[in-house]
Amino acid sequence: MKLRLKKALLIGVGVVVTALSLCLFVPPLVRQWSQVVETFQRANYLCLIPAIGFLGVLYYFRVVRWQLFLRPIKRVRKLSVTSATCIGFMANCVLPFRVGEIIRPYVLHRKEGVGFAHALATAAGLERIFDLIGLSLLLIITWFMMGTYVPRGFQGARLAAPTEMSGELGGTATEQGTGEDVTAGHIWKRGMLFAAMAAAGCVGLVALVFFPAPLLRLGESCTRVLPASLRGSANRFMHAVVDAMGFIKSWKGALVAAAYSLGIWVAQGLSNYALARGLGVDIGLAGAFFVGIAVAVAVAPPQLPAFAGSFHLAATVAAMGFHAAGGEAMAFALLMWLVNVLPITLVGLGFLWREGLGLGQLAAASRSLKEAPQPEG
Repeated sequence: MKLRLKKALLIGVGVVVTALSLCLFVPPLVRQWSQVVETFQRANYLCLIPAIGFLGVLYYFRVVRWQLFLRPIKRVRKLSVTSATCIGFMANCVLPFRVGEIIRPYVLHRKEGVGFAHALATAAGLERIFDLIGLSLLLIITWFMMGTYVPRGFQGARLAAPTEMSGELGGTATEQGTGEDVTAGHIWKRGMLFAAMAAAGCVGLVALVFFPAPLLRLGESCTRVLPASLRGSANRFMHAVVDAMGFIKSWKGALVAAAYSLGIWVAQGLSNYALARGLGVDIGLAGAFFVGIAVAVAVAPPQLPAFAGSFHLAATVAAMGFHAAGGEAMAFALLMWLVNVLPITLVGLGFLWREGLGLGQLAAASRSLKEAPQPEG
């Protein structure tokens, strides 16, 4: 019964997030459609080459970083990690509720014999913490860049307040009102929030490395309130995280993982920048970085396939914050979504065919992995 309630809540959250985002994005898109079409008509589509190329770099960094996390557990082939990564991100695009986060470790477990709990601990545990580290560093870099970047026709490096952009999402931010602006100081505060979360995660990881036994005992005592099946899965996950901490005993390993994490989000920002330049959307490199951060936060909750709505809304609002016109910002959001979803879906489907799997099998596997404890073998 508890599992059914959890599943129902997950579905409810996903539907609400997607529906609300689409309700906020689609009506303004219809009203601004002529400007969206005009933006696409004047675009230089050669921008797709560097945009997709930087996304290729992004996924390469993800593969190498996951290999680093897995090294204390088992040395796995890069091709196997690449296959699992592409299939997992493809699954996020075609299946609901971010099931790719479970499918990725499942594929690696199936292909390389890595314990599922270990694969999950590295993919859903360590990667999320180091993604926070990368986003924190990028936000701080964006803050420094705000001191020199000035959008065309705007005095001072400032972002329009979200209250100015809510409602119509049309025209430029300066045309919509004269409310309070969000200055670079707000970027700094958000960067510090991300940094605090990342620092807390790092402290927890370091504590697990040097004091694993007492922390595991504490964790096991906390899981006693769970049903037996869930308790076993939770305890295995905690032990798997401890096993995966070997790489962080070396400062070099931790710094390399942090560098790859920053590289992932910088590559995403550079891809966004190439698309913005191709469309003639003047948000600058700082704006392209900020759009990537905003989208990363927006697509984090469980939602319907391909992050439809939340992705578009976050990219549009963030681009308008750097004073892109409403129609231009929505065209940018639509093209950015297409470039981020279509290539990885096609590549993931190719790897899926290579592995002899089908989408139905992945969906069934994701359901069984959520509802039952998994063996380590």
